[in-house]
Amino acid sequence: MRRKEQRGFSLIELLIVVAIIGIIAAIAIPNLLKSQQAARETAALREVQGIGTAQLQYSITKGRGKYGSLQELGVGSFVDANIAAGVKGGYLFVSEPVVSDKPPFMYDTTAKPSSTGAFGIGNRSYYSNESNTVYDTDGGEPPTATPQDRIPKNGKTLAQ
Repeated sequence: MRRKEQRGFSLIELLIVVAIIGIIAAIAIPNLLKSQQAARETAALREVQGIGTAQLQYSITKGRGKYGSLQELGVGSFVDANIAAGVKGGYLFVSEPVVSDKPPFMYDTTAKPSSTGAFGIGNRSYYSNESNTVYDTDGGEPPTATPQDRIPKNGKTLAQ
């Protein structure tokens, strides 16, 4: 009797291939998530800088020296609709003028991730004001400053 030659893979060979793919995925996925977080954080930083530029343009053209809210910047087409709505790339953006009747006029801009941690949107939060200096901090709460002291105590200078 002659044995028929079988073609294909055995169950053990298939299990070994699946195990190898699983190991490779276990190594690659955390690095992919870190890269995505870093990209979102960088994009949020650039958006905060862009909001600062938009605030300056608004102040010069429509604000008569005063700054506007994020919604006012959106209505005047100084920022795109996503930023004007306050959410972009998983980050929550806020930009509001500091209430004052006389110069110097001020504003505060913040960006914070909607979720933090290993599987979150990002792990850095940002703050900027009329000085156009961006400050950052670890975690979900951005640095804050007072109208009397425009340099936040809970953040470090990141970009100007």
